[in-house]
Amino acid sequence: MKNFTFYKEDSRWYIDLPEFIAQGGDKAELEMVLGADTLLELYAEGNTSVHIQMDIYPFDFAEVLILQSQKAYELGGGADYILPFFGGIAVDMPVWLCDVTLFVFDTFPAEIYLRKID
Repeated sequence: MKNFTFYKEDSRWYIDLPEFIAQGGDKAELEMVLGADTLLELYAEGNTSVHIQMDIYPFDFAEVLILQSQKAYELGGGADYILPFFGGIAVDMPVWLCDVTLFVFDTFPAEIYLRKID
């Protein structure tokens, strides 16, 4: 299981991955967009940072992102996921995850389980 901190700066959400920056990555690549930002707004509940636990295996009280398609590099890369439920409510929310997902998981997992932690 992996724990991550996300923070909001100038109305934009970012994942805090100093090891990605240390290996030559750019902060702009860490921005959460196209649904990922909306998901973080839900988890953050008005706060400017949120801690999220993630895994590729199911765990208690976790939501699930389900892989829909992976995009070719020429088309911007990343992968499209769907969040079927949030807090037990059907939302069917599309979420795009960029190639930083490969840095975190070494692949685009078929499913990513996640939940907010304190």
